[in-house]
Amino acid sequence: TTFQGADHYKSGGVQFAARSADAALASFDEEKLETYEVGIKSRLLNDRLQLNGAIFQYTYEDQQVQSIVLVSANTVVLTENAGDSTVKGLEVEAVARLSENLDVGFNYTYLDAVFDEFMSATGSQAGNRLAFAPEHAFNIDATYRHSLGTVGDIALSGNYSWKDDHFFDFENNPGAFQESYGLVNLAAWWDLPDGHTRLRVFCDNCGDQTYLTNVVIFPEGPPGGGGRKSFGLLQRYGIELSYQF
Repeated sequence: TTFQGADHYKSGGVQFAARSADAALASFDEEKLETYEVGIKSRLLNDRLQLNGAIFQYTYEDQQVQSIVLVSANTVVLTENAGDSTVKGLEVEAVARLSENLDVGFNYTYLDAVFDEFMSATGSQAGNRLAFAPEHAFNIDATYRHSLGTVGDIALSGNYSWKDDHFFDFENNPGAFQESYGLVNLAAWWDLPDGHTRLRVFCDNCGDQTYLTNVVIFPEGPPGGGGRKSFGLLQRYGIELSYQF
């Protein structure tokens, strides 16, 4: 069983690459963070099962967050201080050797991440979810290995990862929202008996899931509006030949 508590500090500053005097004068304060974590790490069943877990809480004071706003008719990236925010959660991880050839793993994360108090340049954000903070997320993977004797070793692996819906900005803008999604990755490889060469076939995002990795919303005004969306890789498959020196 482990317990950790710590205080963290990030200094304040002035706006980066300000495009106007008004923006340059909009300084921001230091950020303070208190972290607490209670966890357990264990090995069971003659080291065939590894089970880890942790409960944590992060408390921010004057958390530094960024947004794109209009200042004197110029679009600028503004760093602001959120009054207070709290992140509570837990993590569970398990790795098991089910047989001499088969390993499976599982991990799960729960997050309750909200702004308790935050008056931004565009209004109150209290109660909004923090960016990039899905409430639930988990990952399952399995790897099977088999020896072919004098001709090498083969292995098969599969992975499924899932993320709950989440936002990419602190305003929780509908345009910066990603619905929950899951990804499937599969691979198989042959390690030749020379101990250096591997032939691998793979499929990433086998279900050809379309999903966002980031969204930036531009403010409405003289420069325009709209935004920019970044997408994750679509279905990808191929064959790799590698040699390790």
